[in-house]
Order: sequence, then structure tokens, then C-alpha cells
Amino acid sequence: MFEVARTEIVSGQQFLKGQYQINTFGISCDEVMGEEGLFSKFLQLGDNEELPEPWRFLEGAVGAPKFVSGSAPGVGFRVQMISD
Repeated sequence: MFEVARTEIVSGQQFLKGQYQINTFGISCDEVMGEEGLFSKFLQLGDNEELPEPWRFLEGAVGAPKFVSGSAPGVGFRVQMISD
């Protein structure tokens, strides 16, 4: 579980304040979750700021929003709101 403290925009995708479940693939949960994790760092970016290389938001992904590594196929994570 990951808590988003206030509504944020990452790569044009709005993440409302609330509890989220994060599912990783090809990367450890520790690298994605927590205060020093990738998702927390993404939330700290400015609304129009690009994700750090090699990360990108997977446009048109079915289901929950997905972030993938452009340099390592099969590496990424998806973020799904479970409660507000």
C-alpha cells in the first residue's frame, strides 16, 4: 500500500489523494515504494516535468496507470487506487 497525501499529476495522469496498490514487474517493490522509491520521486515532480530517463508513462495501457523503463523491457510498475 502507498498513500498519496494530496492530488498530484505525473505525466499528465492525475493521482487523487488516497491509498494505492502498486504492482511491480521486473523491479523490486523496495525500488518503487517508500519515501525514496521511484513512485514517490515521480509524485514530487512538477506537473509538466518529464519523468527521469529511462522512465515513461505507458499511454493507453489497459487498467491501472503503468510506468515502464525504456531501457529495460519488462521492467515497470502499475499504480491502482483502492480507497480515498
